[in-house]
Amino acid sequence: MCFRVLFAGFASFLFFLLPLNTRSAADEIYELEDITVTGEVITPVKQAGDSLYSGSMVTRKGLELKGYGAASSIYEAADLLSGVSTEATDSYGLGKKNTRFRGVKSMFGSITVEGMPDYGIMPIGPRETLFDTENLKGVALYKGASPTDLGTGNGNKGGSIELYFRRPAENQGIEFSQAFGTDEFSRTFVRFDSGSLPTGSAVFASYSYTDVDKWKGPGEAGPRNHVDAGFTQKIGDLAEVDGFFSFNDAEYDSFRPLLYSEAKNLDDNYRLDYNADRTGSPTLDKNYFKYNTNSSTNRDFRFVIKSIRPDSLSFSLKPYYANEDAWRTETVTKKGKNLMVKKITDLNRVGVIPEVRWDSSSSPFSITGGYWFESAGLDKYVKKSVITSSGLNDLGYSYYADNDGRGYVHSPYLKSSGEYNGFKWQVGLKYFYYSEPGSKGYMTESGVLTEQADLELDKMDWDTWLPSAGIGYALQDDLEIYCNYGRTYVRPYMYVPITNLYVGNKASFNSAGMVLQDIFDKWEMETSDNVDIGLRYTGRDFSFHPVFFYARHRNVLVNGYDPAVGLNYYQNDGKARSIGFELDAAAYLPWGFTLFFNPSYTNFEFTDDIDRSGNTIRIDGQQLPDTPEWLIKGGFIYSWEGFEICPLVTWMSKRYGDALHDESVSSHTVVDLNLGYRLDGLWGLKNVSFSLEFKNLFDDHHIGVIDLFDDNSGGDAEYYSAAPFSTVFSMRATW
Repeated sequence: MCFRVLFAGFASFLFFLLPLNTRSAADEIYELEDITVTGEVITPVKQAGDSLYSGSMVTRKGLELKGYGAASSIYEAADLLSGVSTEATDSYGLGKKNTRFRGVKSMFGSITVEGMPDYGIMPIGPRETLFDTENLKGVALYKGASPTDLGTGNGNKGGSIELYFRRPAENQGIEFSQAFGTDEFSRTFVRFDSGSLPTGSAVFASYSYTDVDKWKGPGEAGPRNHVDAGFTQKIGDLAEVDGFFSFNDAEYDSFRPLLYSEAKNLDDNYRLDYNADRTGSPTLDKNYFKYNTNSSTNRDFRFVIKSIRPDSLSFSLKPYYANEDAWRTETVTKKGKNLMVKKITDLNRVGVIPEVRWDSSSSPFSITGGYWFESAGLDKYVKKSVITSSGLNDLGYSYYADNDGRGYVHSPYLKSSGEYNGFKWQVGLKYFYYSEPGSKGYMTESGVLTEQADLELDKMDWDTWLPSAGIGYALQDDLEIYCNYGRTYVRPYMYVPITNLYVGNKASFNSAGMVLQDIFDKWEMETSDNVDIGLRYTGRDFSFHPVFFYARHRNVLVNGYDPAVGLNYYQNDGKARSIGFELDAAAYLPWGFTLFFNPSYTNFEFTDDIDRSGNTIRIDGQQLPDTPEWLIKGGFIYSWEGFEICPLVTWMSKRYGDALHDESVSSHTVVDLNLGYRLDGLWGLKNVSFSLEFKNLFDDHHIGVIDLFDDNSGGDAEYYSAAPFSTVFSMRATW
């Protein structure tokens, strides 16, 4: 540890020796919507057509502070905000993560790109590693209630992240960066901008390649190949068309999870991982790293067509297409057999969001109406192989679904906002309807794929109304108080785990007169009501944004007991409540200092017990597992001439690995440090910068990711060691 501190200090000294003749990074100006900020890492945002700033954005400067973990991971980028807890298995944003927004798992939140949803199935949730953040204006997060007009994918119970692409630059240019780091880390990024062309258009294209060895055990957290391209085309004085294409191809070998008994003795098990080679013993080969790996390929097309006439009526049309081909393998032990399970998905989504907005300077209010439509085709399969002394013996499909058509989303929305004599208000209403197609189910029997009548599913649909409202008052130009309310939702999920449970317990269900359809007929859509009360001050010398929040969650999917079949399985019987406080604060001091302090307190509890195996699991009043009550983040930026130093400190309070709090995980503190130096006009370049990034500077060994369901009563959680100290050197240049 002393060596790392001395190394960081020596690196700082070397940076001070560099020529100091460039402008401060605080001179950079970033824009999103109608906001202009200078040198800030976090700034308020609002959706177009809203009157209240109900979200917070990590700016380009904030993304730089989070380093290379945030270059390929949206959750790593958002982790700078209060109330966001991101734990990862590696330092570079490529592997497994667990992120919670106010205690809600990120799989229940949404990521929207230009208002269009980004998500996948098996596992359900946003695909947060499909972006190079160098191509984004920033990362905006709406915690609790979300703006009505966002296409929120599988749900927004955990809030909504909004991303906007950087448009092609007006002037021709090239950006290039190259980074090298510990564990053979390498990342190359290049972007070309055409500048404005005589045709009234402009284009950009970028490519990145990222690869790194796992910091323990065999295998890699990569490689990752990513392509972004986009264009802007004006159509006279009437309209503008923006188009974007993204391609992402990634692989990574999983880290081995720890049992709680191993996690308690972390010093001895910190680097315990999968085996590099097969041994011929099925029990040992369950831990062979090639049996625990992941691969995904994603292609996305997005278009934004909008009118640019300076009148009161405007329109936009957002068509999109997304495709995901993915598979992942993992090993399990069932009924005394060691198995490798391969889960395969092929998902394509086609959608469109037309929207009309009326906003006149002669009226104190505006009205926005739109319609989110999506059609999705999904193929999902689960294959199993038994691990033998000679390798794998294919057992065929444990589940194969043949869908009867496609799934559909219909979601019209309407919202209005306005201002009068310092008062600001906004109201919205969205209707969400989702239909799941019927399907036939198959299993492999005696080597033959055979249709199973009791696995056949009828078409299923779910719907809900999602109201929202907000009111604020400007006490002065830079000081505002506000209150927001909004209802959020989560689409039904866990189809495959429930199907596998049914297949393994057919006799119990059938003797009770139940087939698979009867389980799903009981399901309901999860919804949450969220309230925020806050104050926002944005001044020249400091900014201050405290907020109190409250949420009530209904129909939470929990593992409960069904006496009719004598089994536990997932049903919408859970209830939960969260209450807490967040603060995003910054001070802009003389001599090039910017201080920031982002603490949060979250009390997230179940409000009802669960009946499991005929016994009452007393979780009422218990903090949800893996949810720290306190999360404190802070640091500063010191800029002098071209030099910059940015330490970041995060302290997380105790967490639990089960709902009964029998498995506790101690608090931890992580310190990161970034050093940077920038030159303008060197070697004919527009600018060139160098940086040194130190993650987990004091090499704190602690548990990072805890993988579990929120109602786990003990023994089921998987624990992962957090990544140790790592460092990255990088160079960036623009022409």
